[in-house]
Amino acid sequence: MNQPSWYAIFVITGQERRVKERLENIFADQIEFLVPKRKLKERRNGVWRETLKTVYPGYVLALGEIGIQDVAKINRTTGVIRLLTDEHGPQKITEKDSQILEKMLDAQGVIDYSTILVKDSKIIVTEGPLVSMEGLVQSVDVRKGRVKVKLKFFGEARIVDLGVKFVNVSAEVEG
Repeated sequence: MNQPSWYAIFVITGQERRVKERLENIFADQIEFLVPKRKLKERRNGVWRETLKTVYPGYVLALGEIGIQDVAKINRTTGVIRLLTDEHGPQKITEKDSQILEKMLDAQGVIDYSTILVKDSKIIVTEGPLVSMEGLVQSVDVRKGRVKVKLKFFGEARIVDLGVKFVNVSAEVEG
């Protein structure tokens, strides 16, 4: 049997959770739907709080096998703009991009904090979902506890802020 594939469904931004729930009701246990989230710290009114933000606003991901009849059901769902397709039908997220996504997400579909060490401008991830993916890190914001990570999504590079914890940060990157 084939291994299930990941697909992307373009939805109305801000409606991701509702669309996911509607699709789950339509497809029951045939296809798994996911709105990937990331943990971030945000400062509001002088207080740091942990929040969950959508990784890809305007998209719901689907894991399974999607046939022609499924495409029509998905596209008719309230809040769905369209399932991404190509000339052969539903467009699969590449295996490489799927592997990165699966490695970073926990069982609830959340990208948790990674612990990083920044020394002499070199970034070393010591634990968390970014372990061995230092090459994806584009920049570091020590004050906000975030890194900008370049993720590919259907061949298009997207910069995503991810929350991190720092250890032994050298003075030259602070600020």
